Amino acid sequence: YTYDTLRKHVASDLATGHYTHVFVIVMGWNTDQTEAIRNYNAIVSNLAVEARGFAKARFNPLVIGVTWPSQWTLDANWAFVPEWLVRGLSFGFKEASAREVGKNFVVPMIERSILAGREDARATDSVPLTMIGHSFGALALATAMAEPGGPKDGRYTARDKVVLLQGAVDFEELFERNAPPGTKARLAGRLGAQPFRIRSE
Repeated sequence: YTYDTLRKHVASDLATGHYTHVFVIVMGWNTDQTEAIRNYNAIVSNLAVEARGFAKARFNPLVIGVTWPSQWTLDANWAFVPEWLVRGLSFGFKEASAREVGKNFVVPMIERSILAGREDARATDSVPLTMIGHSFGALALATAMAEPGGPKDGRYTARDKVVLLQGAVDFEELFERNAPPGTKARLAGRLGAQPFRIRSE
């Protein structure tokens, strides 16, 4: 898919009136494509169960999954290296990769394909966008939302949301300490609210 091709598919799908939401889901570290698809299905299935609890609620989401090379694999010549060591050594590299995915792929995908396709279908006010990221997928989404060159302010509605599940995100670093100038204002303009966190007890 190119961004323009995805835009056309999003626009044509939303123009049918069949879909009630758009979900963009990004999984995290050490998740291969098969597991990522299984996780997408689990997340959407659980949300569908919850939606059935609201008698008048329609829930038929258009789901767009983002997979990325989030794990290291070694060929047979390196089979003697323990898997736990490979995983451990990959962590820092994959953290950097998640940031790059957010900046260089998620940003243009959201702006040029998802938001533009929704606008083409004249569905901005009727079909909310929910972006869900898990682990380093959450880092990729948060990085995309904080980017100075990210999606332009005013293209989101109050119903659009970003959900960071078990986000591998240093909140202070990303949003406060050493954050690019204007980060909080950009997030507020794009998402309609200041970022916040919930601490588990």
